[in-house]
Amino acid sequence: MCFFLLLLASVLSFYIVWRTFTMPKIVARKIRWNPVEGATAFKIYFDKFVEGMQFTYEMPSVNVGVPPLDADGKHVVFLNSQPEFAALPEGEYDFAVTALDAAGNESDFSEVEKVPLDLTAPNAPTGVEVVAE
Repeated sequence: MCFFLLLLASVLSFYIVWRTFTMPKIVARKIRWNPVEGATAFKIYFDKFVEGMQFTYEMPSVNVGVPPLDADGKHVVFLNSQPEFAALPEGEYDFAVTALDAAGNESDFSEVEKVPLDLTAPNAPTGVEVVAE
């Protein structure tokens, strides 16, 4: 009976490790920026990276309201927390942030940040052995 329980525990451990390494993962990348006096909301603009591209207000964007502040006092948005970002295919993307005031006026773009988005899981482990000692 003890051998059976040990074997069962080993098989379960192997399965948990296998699932951990083979499930696709979205890296919890985040965008952070300093608070802006008078801002009542923020928009994050994004598009596939193209060398020399200029951001315009017609590009895709997500209104993120006023995100919480992190420990450093910066607003923070996790990319995988927004459906528009989590659905993006792999590649390099440019991101920029604008601030909006209560009247709906929108600021200029922040500096543009290029972010590689990698959703490919690593190869599965090989040479795994279950050994009962």
